Amino acid sequence: MELFGKSRGDKIIWRIVFALFALSFLLVFSYSVSIQRLIMHTIHLLSGFVIIKIVSKIPYKYFTNFSFILFIVSIVLLFWALLTPSYVLDDFNNPVDASRWINIFGFTFQPSELAKFSLILLLARNLSLNNLSFKNSIIPIFIPVLLIILLTIKSNFSTALIIFFISSILLFISNYLFKDLLKFGGLTIMSFIILVLLVLPFMPHNRVETWKGRVTDWWSSNKNQNYQQFWHDNYQQAVAYQCMSSVGLFSKPGSRNCDIIPKADTDFIYAFAVCEYGLIMGPFILCLYLLFFQRIIYISRRIKSQFPYLLVLGLGSLILVQALINMGVNLSLLPNTGQTLPFLSRGGSSIWMMSLSIGIILNISSVNYEK
Repeated sequence: MELFGKSRGDKIIWRIVFALFALSFLLVFSYSVSIQRLIMHTIHLLSGFVIIKIVSKIPYKYFTNFSFILFIVSIVLLFWALLTPSYVLDDFNNPVDASRWINIFGFTFQPSELAKFSLILLLARNLSLNNLSFKNSIIPIFIPVLLIILLTIKSNFSTALIIFFISSILLFISNYLFKDLLKFGGLTIMSFIILVLLVLPFMPHNRVETWKGRVTDWWSSNKNQNYQQFWHDNYQQAVAYQCMSSVGLFSKPGSRNCDIIPKADTDFIYAFAVCEYGLIMGPFILCLYLLFFQRIIYISRRIKSQFPYLLVLGLGSLILVQALINMGVNLSLLPNTGQTLPFLSRGGSSIWMMSLSIGIILNISSVNYEK
């Protein structure tokens, strides 16, 4: 396998990912408080590029059976994270379990990123094998979705919602009957309610009050148009919004105050990009993700087989949805969730899993172009 040979797959997606990687490096370079953080991020970006190159050359059909193995691995890692809790203070200064990461050979890894990826692979595989009804899809469809949600909801409620949403999209675009889709949604939502109202409140150090507080504070402060209340209840978003509103179309040196943005290289990197390069950067980044999804739609329309069709749309939807959620939080259109911006935010787990997704998409696109 020639690692740095001719790139396979959709050329526009290659250019979009390269642009996001380059912008990510520039933003983290501008914000980094230590050379070590910049070096680690550079390693993550380079390793992400290598993952894309390698996976784009691996036939996507190999991921059909490999999906179950990845799913089991993600389940084990999620249990590992739950059994090794790490406590932080919530918005009310109470200790809560934020066990989202595990340590592997000195590296931190977020199992939920692998769980989202592996679940899409597994659902695409199971939905493509047979025309499933609701009754015979309980084990291959509903149980895996519910299991991942149960293991992530305690420490990462927004990820659990994303998993439910992407799973519903896969069911909707497959041969799954609409009435069965409604049953799936109803059963999952009912499980959500039971879990949140009856189980989680009795589990120590959960984040139920944090979720409720963030949503209610965001809703009340926006509904009442009370800026002081919004600043008090949503400090991170308020600072990001203030910094973005203080720059012009093209930010000028000396007029920026970007360094005060909290988590500017992870959760709020979109706001930092706008502050760093001006308001023009906001729609530019948005257009990159929308153009990416337009290519996903274009590729999917050329696919005749069910598995690659579901896989391309599932992985592409995951990237777009997570990007829109992150930008919505940065613009104060959504309550704070902690979701990163794909390919831009600093973090090895997200970059590696998103790169793996892009590699598979590129391989599928190359096969269909060759036909």
